[in-house]
Amino acid sequence: RGRSGRWRGNGWFASWRFFVDEVARKRRRVVRMIPQRPRHRHQISVRGGLVEPRTSAQGKNPARYHVRMTDRIHDVLIIGGGLVGASLACALDGSGLDVALVEAEPPRASVIADVDARSLALAAASLNALDALDVSRHFPIAPTPIRRIHVSRRGDFGSVSIRAEDYGRSAFGGVVPAPSLGVALQARLRELRGLTHHTGARLIALREADGAREADIVRDGETITLRARLLVGADGTASFVRSELGIA
Repeated sequence: RGRSGRWRGNGWFASWRFFVDEVARKRRRVVRMIPQRPRHRHQISVRGGLVEPRTSAQGKNPARYHVRMTDRIHDVLIIGGGLVGASLACALDGSGLDVALVEAEPPRASVIADVDARSLALAAASLNALDALDVSRHFPIAPTPIRRIHVSRRGDFGSVSIRAEDYGRSAFGGVVPAPSLGVALQARLRELRGLTHHTGARLIALREADGAREADIVRDGETITLRARLLVGADGTASFVRSELGIA
């Protein structure tokens, strides 16, 4: 650490530590606020986890809204359980933060079903990062070492060929089947004690209320409202989070 107390250095580890420190710093400054009274014409009551409006006479058959709400406020809410979202959840493990992860995919099998799935060529730095996140030990298939790289273009003059041994390295990285990486990340996520994992869930709304972000998700036909101090959008190129927040 430097004199300011923040982490110094280059690479992904310093970036993760800086992110965790910043979240923890903001968390210490946030004073939990009492939720304001809902601005409805009628009062509301909570019964059996369902929110229902009621009149002063409390009619016999009040309309019911199947929305389950909670007073719990997560420190970090990650939308998207792909490589970025799942890796972030793993990186925050042990930080003392209350983390929630929402992903659209249902729980995945622990074996690779598609033997013809695409493969990923990962640089040595990426493999080191996965190892530091304690993900690598869950690989069902060990990465195939990349010991030689040949670069050329058909019809063009010249080519480039480099070998790892010429640079004193055993390999430049490794090739991993995409499903293998997904299985490893899911296995690691199941070990995280400070993580609330919502699988098979779809985000339908975002808003800000009482100094926190609120997210409505649909899971198994039920709408659940999650609250968090920090929202992370990791839901891909067609990001719902980015669209809702007006981020170009």
